[in-house]
Amino acid sequence: MFENDPNDLPMGGRRRRRFRSLIEAVETSSIYMLSREGRIRSWNAGAERNEGYAAAEILGEPFSRLFRLRDVQDGLPERLLTEAAEQGQIAIEGWCRRKSGEEFWAILGVTALYDEIGQLDGFAVVTSNLTERKQNEEILKASEERFRAAMEHSAIGMALVGIDGTVLRANGALCVMLECALSTIEDQNFHAACHPEDSAIDLELRHNLIDGKIDNYRIEKRYRCADGHYVWGLLNVSLVRAHDGSPLHFICQVQDIDALKRAEAALHAERDRLQVTLYAIGDGVISTDLEGRIELMNAAACEMTGWSLEDARGNKVEDVFKVVDSESGLPIENPVYRSIADRHVISMPGNLALLGRHGERREIQDSAAPIVAKSGALIGSVLVFQDVTVVRNIQRELRFNATHDGLTGLPNRRYFEQTLDDALRQIRGTTNQHTLCFLDLDRFKIVNDTAGHAAGDTLLCAVARLIRRAVGETDLVARLGGMNSQSSSSTAASRRRKR
Repeated sequence: MFENDPNDLPMGGRRRRRFRSLIEAVETSSIYMLSREGRIRSWNAGAERNEGYAAAEILGEPFSRLFRLRDVQDGLPERLLTEAAEQGQIAIEGWCRRKSGEEFWAILGVTALYDEIGQLDGFAVVTSNLTERKQNEEILKASEERFRAAMEHSAIGMALVGIDGTVLRANGALCVMLECALSTIEDQNFHAACHPEDSAIDLELRHNLIDGKIDNYRIEKRYRCADGHYVWGLLNVSLVRAHDGSPLHFICQVQDIDALKRAEAALHAERDRLQVTLYAIGDGVISTDLEGRIELMNAAACEMTGWSLEDARGNKVEDVFKVVDSESGLPIENPVYRSIADRHVISMPGNLALLGRHGERREIQDSAAPIVAKSGALIGSVLVFQDVTVVRNIQRELRFNATHDGLTGLPNRRYFEQTLDDALRQIRGTTNQHTLCFLDLDRFKIVNDTAGHAAGDTLLCAVARLIRRAVGETDLVARLGGMNSQSSSSTAASRRRKR
């Protein structure tokens, strides 16, 4: 709408028609005319929609009505008109003000208009609302600033890498890790610093990322430092794409794990040495967690229990390490749980027997100790046990030989005298009685001389068996040596007293 009929405007007919067509064609932008003094002379529908003023409200008002107060006080409207008059036209981006007082960002173009004799006749103003673009720019700027700050202050190495591998931007942490200056990284090929053995898998994953087969990837790889040595890094890579889906660049994060990898290698070496040691020793070793579940067994433990490590791992220790009293056959409490509960070494008493998975029976001695970490935390228990079957058999044999006759198997004089002393002490001060029978084998030397010592020994063993069968189960028959034998019976005397 014009303050006066547009045909009355002092401009050529062609220019007047062109201006009118422009006003009618553009509805999304504010298009209006100003007088030489800067007062509004026309107002289109786009201006009414963008600025919020109806034509009747704004026609004749000063141009400054559409600016913020601070800009008016700064003389911005007048400067725009002055510069437009001097230069012919001028365009700026800045804040405009609606009728409601709301401010919006716009591009403002002011063109000076001249009459047919070249005198300044007024101004044409075109305003386009750029608020949405401004907001998007602010959001993008804030996002870029956050990314820049995050990248610069990150403790993890970061780099923007082009599709061709060129480093577009890198941060200080990456420079510290690779022991080089930023200038030696940027514009260089990032993949060239990769260890040759790690290149193939990295290249394959990059291609999969570009092809859209994966969204990102993570690998451990080695990077060459400035002095030529390699360090381990944990690489995380994602791909940034354009709106049309085409790849733009990679975002790479590299965490320095060199110390961790070296510690891991040392730990593996130590574990290998421990495994070799455990498998070399003859004692059985079983380690468990706090719940008594088996985590490790050495070869000796596997052989004695009849369980493989694969089968035993995760089972309760009492299901694999079954111990009983070797004399009574009654189950014995597993020492693992006591060592965990009491937090000290538990040594089990003698007379233990280990029952193997397939029915084997071994006499053992064992002990269990808690496993305590460097922090002081209790993390499990270790059980150590030895097969003492042979030792105990030898001990029993030695004890038997010390108290029994080697030829007949009967108790010897020492055992008989000790038993006789015990029997006499038991009846001292009582009316109980024991019976003692002494047998003398006369002329036994004739047998040895005529038939030989082997025949004599056979005869002596036969006599011993006959005498043993002739007495009760609780009676004692002993060989005193030479050709004499004695028999002592306490129960027979007791039975006579009861009768």
